[in-house]
Amino acid sequence: MNKNWKDLNAYKASLKLSEIQKEIIIGSVLGDLSIRQIGKYSRLALVREHKEYLFHLYDIFKDFTRTPPKERVQKRLKTSEPKSTWYFSTISRRAPRLYRELFYPHGKKIFPVDVGDHLSARSLAYWYMDDGTYNKGYYSLSTANFTLEEHNLLVDCLDACFACKPTIQGTAYKNLYIPVKYGPRFKSLIEPNVAPPAVRDV
Repeated sequence: MNKNWKDLNAYKASLKLSEIQKEIIIGSVLGDLSIRQIGKYSRLALVREHKEYLFHLYDIFKDFTRTPPKERVQKRLKTSEPKSTWYFSTISRRAPRLYRELFYPHGKKIFPVDVGDHLSARSLAYWYMDDGTYNKGYYSLSTANFTLEEHNLLVDCLDACFACKPTIQGTAYKNLYIPVKYGPRFKSLIEPNVAPPAVRDV
């Protein structure tokens, strides 16, 4: 084991997630963030089409990475046109494993029953920046990957945590909609935490 490897292990051991990073992980994993299991540790894997937003996330987690974001160009399935995405991943550490265990207890992402204990306004903003839209007074969150039971938990969670009770819409692919009457409340929660290169209308 050479000196560089020892230095890297010492550096890894010194890393601690800040409260802001923890809040962003919670919101992002409800959106598009993946947490991958690597042996007894875990790493965050982030892929976004929006370059500025991806680099914003990279700046937040830069101390946990070894290389800057990279571009990947693939063909779109329907049109075969080139599609550019940007990605980076963190080094494997124990801290992300806690969130892996929370959201992937059996290998598939779920909505944890106790996620309300961890959800903050900043978390909500990053969830919205990943999977949210705004249209004619309605805010919505794309939640198609969650079960109906999990959607009901989401409704109760957002109502209890933020006094914003969404409705479930859709059949095969469900989404959460924030009714117009809760729009100002929802906006007041997310607007102070939206990233400078905003990727969603607020």
